[in-house]
Amino acid sequence: VDEEEEEEDFELIFEGRKEIAADGTVKEPAAKPAAAKKGDEEYEKELDENLDLQEAEHAALKVQSHYRAFVARKTVEEKKLSKQPIVIQNQSVGEDDETQEVTLAATKIQASFRAKKARNHVKEMQEESAAATKVQSSFRAKQARNKVKELKEEAKAATTVQAGFRSMKARKRVQEMKEESAA
Repeated sequence: VDEEEEEEDFELIFEGRKEIAADGTVKEPAAKPAAAKKGDEEYEKELDENLDLQEAEHAALKVQSHYRAFVARKTVEEKKLSKQPIVIQNQSVGEDDETQEVTLAATKIQASFRAKKARNHVKEMQEESAAATKVQSSFRAKQARNKVKELKEEAKAATTVQAGFRSMKARKRVQEMKEESAA
């Protein structure tokens, strides 16, 4: 039974839609006996006691789980600080000195290999990052060149329009001068 199912069963038990049998299994609740008011009160009291017991068990499990996790994290942190190899599970019992030396040597070799592998991975990530930066830089440079080209074309077009307008004004003025002198 996984944690989600346990949580769901706990909720259903808490709501009174399921109950725990004597053998510890979760089942549908038995039908309430058709009893007088006093019987109903006793039944309710028994349900409340069962719920309190179940809540206490659930809370105890949570506390134990959190404590074990805390101890494991603390142990790993202490091993890291003392730079000792972290042993998840020691399978050999009653090792002699030679076996311990071989185990320690193997552990050091493994640690060296993992460190080299990690350094290579970091180097690859840095190279990928540098390549991505180069591509981004090239793209931004191309965008900037295109923008400059657009601005130059707009300036040239504006200059052409202005020159055409000025020459039209000048021709008009010359025409007016000719008409005045002819008149």
